[in-house]
Amino acid sequence: MVENVRSAFMDGVWGPLAEINNLANGGPECASLNTTWFKVACNLCLLPYHCYMLYWGSSVLKKDFPNRHENLKSRGLLAPTLIEKVMGFLCIFNLAVNIWLKYCSKSLIFMFNPCHVVNCFLVVVSLTHHSRLSELCALAVYSFAFGGFIGIIFNENEGFTPFETVIYHSEHAFASWLGPLLLTVAGRYDYRSYFKYPLPWFGFIIFTLYERYVLTPISIATWANLNHALCGIDNDPFYKIFDLGEWYYLWADAYLLFSCMVGYCLNWLI
Repeated sequence: MVENVRSAFMDGVWGPLAEINNLANGGPECASLNTTWFKVACNLCLLPYHCYMLYWGSSVLKKDFPNRHENLKSRGLLAPTLIEKVMGFLCIFNLAVNIWLKYCSKSLIFMFNPCHVVNCFLVVVSLTHHSRLSELCALAVYSFAFGGFIGIIFNENEGFTPFETVIYHSEHAFASWLGPLLLTVAGRYDYRSYFKYPLPWFGFIIFTLYERYVLTPISIATWANLNHALCGIDNDPFYKIFDLGEWYYLWADAYLLFSCMVGYCLNWLI
């Protein structure tokens, strides 16, 4: 039983049974490019900053919640709208298809990647009443959106069938611009109301905590390169242009924060 589960999650990622072996997927070569202790040291150095931003951002979101909730209640918008329900069920369909495709390719480990997680956030936001949890998930959708844009521009679709490519781009559309746009049109989670400082920054901290404290340990344990948590690769322009080597893991907090703000601005324009 355990071996069957391990096979479904890992056999298609790297090794003799994988159709494609490259740094984007992971493997021993990718793991050898970085040391675990260096990543632990980076996380410890950044932890005070992360904790401060987490406290500051959560305080602002918590303070604003009662007014936002009462405003929605007065407008009869506490429950999900039709637009949100349709999007929520489309995201469930997309997630189900992705799970099936990755089960067939024996690479279920990649379901931990952020764009799948954003679709999970969209399901929570779209199919539940307005609450503190749904507000946090909505903020995460907006702050994780830059990853969806990056996934569209610098995609890793090597070996995908046409159907897999369509599923990939539809999911990344929801994760980048379509999800934020539909949430704003629906009226409960207006994108513009989450532009208040430091909420975009706080949302990015949620992303980086997920990257550093969830994806990194899984990547180290499995040698699966989840969202570049195991090693940097050349489709990351900052990594390539500045030849960052293993230091990308430290500097990622700076250049991905910049990318997050660019993502916010792009969705503002949309």
